[in-house]
Amino acid sequence: MEPPSTFQRKTWWAALTALAILLLVGTLALSVFLLGKLVVYLQILLIPLAIAVILAYLLGPAMEWLCKCGMSRIWAALLIFLMILLAFISVFVWVAPAAYRQGNEFLQQFPQYANRIKELVYEGINQLRRLEEMSFLHRSDSMGGGADPFAAYAANVVNDSMKWLEQLVPAMIGAIGNLIKNSVGGVVGMLAVLLSLILVPIFLFFLLIEGPSIGARWMNYLPLRSSPLKSEVVAVLTEINEYLINFFRGQLIVSLIDGAIIGFFYFW
Repeated sequence: MEPPSTFQRKTWWAALTALAILLLVGTLALSVFLLGKLVVYLQILLIPLAIAVILAYLLGPAMEWLCKCGMSRIWAALLIFLMILLAFISVFVWVAPAAYRQGNEFLQQFPQYANRIKELVYEGINQLRRLEEMSFLHRSDSMGGGADPFAAYAANVVNDSMKWLEQLVPAMIGAIGNLIKNSVGGVVGMLAVLLSLILVPIFLFFLLIEGPSIGARWMNYLPLRSSPLKSEVVAVLTEINEYLINFFRGQLIVSLIDGAIIGFFYFW
């Protein structure tokens, strides 16, 4: 039996390489698909975890400051939780009554608002009809007796706008009514998600206490052996983490400044 020729060996290697690439792409696609399914099933845990991570980013400076003042991390975390609880109670006592009163007023006056919107829209439609009936939109060309192209185009635009508004108003009113009608069902459906948020304090307490330990050891859990590639991956992930910390803390500072400005003008 003759040994394979150079062309046959190259062909076999090319076929094996193509098969390996195909298997690799298929494995990657299957992994992404299974990961998506896993995320859907674990979202009741992942959403509270993501919220806890963001809060840990925001509360990190306060935690470090309390620790520098001589408090242990457990007592510092408990003090932060107490301050957050007091802030929520204060906001609830201050905002909830006004929000409840304004919400009731809006629900009671919503039919009047809807009728007023309908009247304004139909008034606009009537104005468009009057505009369409104006003589300059139907004037004829004195030379040829034909219709003015600009006037015909303007009349078509007005007519199309009028038809679009006539179709839009009932659909818009119906959509608003359906939204209000189904809002109770939507709130009930959100209760399952809100119940999962009870895990947020648990995750946050753990992240605040074990933050330095996690920051010092997380790279040991990467499924990579010690190599320049692992060092590059660790450096990239560390840089991304720093950007995320700076982003969320910057957004918090901007929100506090905006809130202070709005509160100043509100109480002024």
